Amino acid sequence: MLGVARAPHDRVLPNRIGIHGALWPNVKRGIADAEMTLAQLVRQKGYATGMAGKWHLGSEKQFLPLQHGFEEYFGLPYSNDMWPLHPELRMTSRPCPLIEATRS
Repeated sequence: MLGVARAPHDRVLPNRIGIHGALWPNVKRGIADAEMTLAQLVRQKGYATGMAGKWHLGSEKQFLPLQHGFEEYFGLPYSNDMWPLHPELRMTSRPCPLIEATRS
């Protein structure tokens, strides 16, 4: 019988960009400007870029995909279970936004 493949939650993934753990909403840190994303690399060769899904590299505007080489973004800046209405978490943050944006 085949099951759903998923990463074990008790393992720590390798840290490649200096961010330890998940970035929660309203945190004032995220992916550094000095980090080159795959989108920035392939755009240098003329490819179009887009990102869909959870970003998890910072929820403030300066950390979002459009500021890091992506021309289009449709997704969430953090998990939908990291917001004020989660039944087990009590925190003060804005609701998890669904972002649809295109770089102008």
